Amino acid sequence: MGIVLAGRVKNPALHRPLLLAGIALLGGGFLGVGASTSLVPVGGALVLGAAGFGLVSTLGFPLFSTLIPEREAGAYTALYFSVRAISSTIALPAAGWTVQATGSYRSLFLLGGIATLTALVPLVGIPRRVNRFRTALGLLAVVPVLGVLVAHTDVRRADERLYSAINGLGPGPELLWQALDPHTRNYLLLIALALVAAAVTIVRRVPSVFARVLGSAVLAWGLLEAVYSVYDRARPEEVVEHAVLNGHSWAHLNSFPSGHMAITAALGVAVALAFPRLRFVLWAYIAAVAFTRVMFGAHFPLDTVAGTALGTASALLVAIAYDQRRRRTQVEPAEPFSDERSLVAVMPSHNDVPERALVRQVLEHVDSLVLVDDGSRPDVAVQLDALAEEFGAELVRQPARSGKGSAVRAGVDRARGADAILVIDADGQHPAEAIPSFVRAAGDSELVIGDRFDDLAEMPFPRRLANRATRRLFELTTGREVRDTQNGMRLLRGSALELLPSGGYEAETEHLRRVLRAGVPVAWVAIPAIYGEERSSFRPARDSARVLWALVRPLGPSNPQQDRASLRARFPRARPWRSERRDRRGTALRPQQAPAAAA
Repeated sequence: MGIVLAGRVKNPALHRPLLLAGIALLGGGFLGVGASTSLVPVGGALVLGAAGFGLVSTLGFPLFSTLIPEREAGAYTALYFSVRAISSTIALPAAGWTVQATGSYRSLFLLGGIATLTALVPLVGIPRRVNRFRTALGLLAVVPVLGVLVAHTDVRRADERLYSAINGLGPGPELLWQALDPHTRNYLLLIALALVAAAVTIVRRVPSVFARVLGSAVLAWGLLEAVYSVYDRARPEEVVEHAVLNGHSWAHLNSFPSGHMAITAALGVAVALAFPRLRFVLWAYIAAVAFTRVMFGAHFPLDTVAGTALGTASALLVAIAYDQRRRRTQVEPAEPFSDERSLVAVMPSHNDVPERALVRQVLEHVDSLVLVDDGSRPDVAVQLDALAEEFGAELVRQPARSGKGSAVRAGVDRARGADAILVIDADGQHPAEAIPSFVRAAGDSELVIGDRFDDLAEMPFPRRLANRATRRLFELTTGREVRDTQNGMRLLRGSALELLPSGGYEAETEHLRRVLRAGVPVAWVAIPAIYGEERSSFRPARDSARVLWALVRPLGPSNPQQDRASLRARFPRARPWRSERRDRRGTALRPQQAPAAAA
């Protein structure tokens, strides 16, 4: 019937929907046969599966043929039938082994149904961002599949034999029992770990992290009660003779799936999703608890597997809901960046005079250049004046050293109106020839940072060590994988400009934290590590301490206008350098002369 119906369809636009329906019918029919215990439901499931098979066999190859490149039909046709032949060769003995291992044909239909339904994933075209949702659904499907296998196949006997082997190891040291068995205490410790990690990183995250972790446990508990209402399994002590129970009894509690494992996995996975750097420790803890539940005699192995799957799925579903809610509160993405948009370079300088070749190269790739004199010596100020005059650059002068972050902010304020800002140092450590790569990366990113980690061999050892340590600490405190966090060559646009803080070298770290917290897209572009004989204005003790504090301190709300007002208030109008010309470049205005007192 399915073949006849599919063969009469003339509209190619209906092929894909019908193929999806055929796969769903075929997979659902297999699962129905595996779960049924009487003849009538089995017959109905077989009818559905046969209809699905007709649709798949009729429409599968025509849809495949639309994906074949031009003049490659012969090769792809041979590939198609070769894959079918190889799959059949593997499937037949695998089916026999499956039936022999489980002692029932039910397992064959159940596994076949799951394998068939997985074909829906590429056809539906679910994007990568919902991988968590697919994983959660797959884990939830594990619970009923294991329940059917345990209830109706010889998988139960294999599970009991595995239990006897693990439980026969004995209860282990008393310390192991005291560390892993107490339920409520360990639940509270996992919640406390999440709260401490949130307080150390971003204090404002404490309520959301608490809600996320606790919500995962509550959802797992609700799903457990739903399963318990329709299915139960005898405890090991009721089935296995001579089970080692260490003086305890769990016969009054439900066995499948393991409630303790479901809550433990929900809490542990929720904490791991919020703080990925803790995931390996938490996974090891979950695995240890699962193993000891069998060793202590509380559960069969498949009970713990089902409980872990249910708890993990609960944490994933809560994380998905949390991410969707957070996405609605994040900043709006900027328009895609293109060559038609304006790009202004900001070059901060403290006692550094950029080479003319560097300035010339920068101006080849940008629309204009803003030089920022951050309280340089008078002789350097004279040279910066001459350089700005020669190349027609804007000159912003800070009357005293304000720090690199504040200097960059002053340059950005002067370039207000530009679509994007490129920050590049005046000491020659940033290659101007990399600017086109930054522009390309800014097509779908609002912050682009230079990445020197592919060229660490050229970096002095102390800086190499410091940059590696800063990167690891940044990842630990934010839970985000990053590259070079301290590189000052950056392209900013959109929300990345609005989140720009002031300060010293620590402003670069704070800015990256703010950008990542707001969900602004960030990209890194590989650049060489350039170090010569230039004198760095980085003060190792003072600036390193500030960078460290910027890594761990709580981030307050961003208010760029208030920050700019406070920044300007710190620098009252002062007497300009002698070298300053009375033109549009100098920002330090000549103070008003007070009228002479009457004699």
